[in-house]
Amino acid sequence: MMQEAQQLGAMLETLQPMTSSGSERQSAQGLSHNDEPNALANAPSKERMLELLRIRDIKTRYFSDKLFVDPAWHMLLDLMENHLQDKQVSVSSLYIVSGVSAATASRRLDEMEGVGLVRRWLDPDDGRRQFVALSDHSIELMTSYLCALDQQMQGKP
Repeated sequence: MMQEAQQLGAMLETLQPMTSSGSERQSAQGLSHNDEPNALANAPSKERMLELLRIRDIKTRYFSDKLFVDPAWHMLLDLMENHLQDKQVSVSSLYIVSGVSAATASRRLDEMEGVGLVRRWLDPDDGRRQFVALSDHSIELMTSYLCALDQQMQGKP
C-alpha cells in the first residue's frame, strides 16, 4: 500500500518539469532551461482547471468504478478541486470520494501524508473532526498535471 502512494508521488514528480529547473530533470526531458514552459505563469484559468478535473466523471458513465477505482488518485483530484474552490475537506468526506471502504481510504491517506502529498489538522471548533489538504508541493504538481492535460487536449506538445 505504501508502495502505491510512493509510486503516485513519483508519477506526480515526473510532472515537476513544468514548475522547477533541476538539471537531472532537464537531461531526462531533453529540455534546456530556456525551453521549459512555466506552469504557474501559463496555467489555465481556475474554471478551466475545474473543468479538466471533472473530466474524470465521464469514465463512470461507461465503466464501473469498482473495476477502475484508484482511491489515492480520486482523493488527490478531489483535494485539488476543493483547493481551487477555496473549500475545506474533512477526512470523512474524502473517504467517501475515494470509492473504497473507510479503512482502505484511511490507509491510503496515511500513506499520502507519509510521503508529503497531503497535510491534516484538527478542526479547531470540533476536535473530533480532521481536515485534509494538498501540500504546497502537491498543489504545484497537480497544477503541472492540469497544464499538461490542457495542452494535450489542445494538441500542443
